Amino acid sequence: MDSKDFSLEAALAAVEQKTGSVAFPSEITVFCDFCGIEHSGDYIVTEADNSETRFGFARAHLKTLGWVYKDGLDLCPECQDSK
Repeated sequence: MDSKDFSLEAALAAVEQKTGSVAFPSEITVFCDFCGIEHSGDYIVTEADNSETRFGFARAHLKTLGWVYKDGLDLCPECQDSK
């Protein structure tokens, strides 16, 4: 049976090997532009990633939780019909 290493260290090493850039965890917070609720999470980023790319990682995850990003606005699941 093949065992895989799912540790943070292994994930950082895999990203560094693939991108050639130093990878590190970064807390990214996205606010709902309608009600102001926030969602924070830790994402693996590289020093080469700009702010828009880093927010893209968070928005991709938030999409799985029902959030949408449309017309430059981040909207939580509760506020999507209000806007």
